[in-house]
Amino acid sequence: MSFVSHTAEYLADIIDFLVVILLGGGIVFFLTLMVRDFVKKTSLEQITHDLRIGLGRLILLSLELLIVSDVLHSIASRTLEDLGIVALIVAIRVFMAYFLDKELHRLESRTKNADAVQTDEAGRSS
Repeated sequence: MSFVSHTAEYLADIIDFLVVILLGGGIVFFLTLMVRDFVKKTSLEQITHDLRIGLGRLILLSLELLIVSDVLHSIASRTLEDLGIVALIVAIRVFMAYFLDKELHRLESRTKNADAVQTDEAGRSS
């Protein structure tokens, strides 16, 4: 293997490791926030909603980092079969990221609409 292949493989392994740390730390962080909100007597619907958005963003970031890792792996392995497998994995991850992003936008717009309705109702009752 050449220097470029070794370097690409090394960087890809570092990114893979960082994704594992990111996901593990993120899950602990969001579960901590969930417990805090539960103790503050926030509604379960709001806790679930916030958790879905937070974890969704975390997974989306992880998918994007894994796509970078896959591209680096493809630099390191240049056989046609390996490139085909990497291309398929990248396509699946891009597909998942696209629809996860759409779902997050839908959840966030629903939150903004609910906040606007509450603000409007508060203004009318004054």
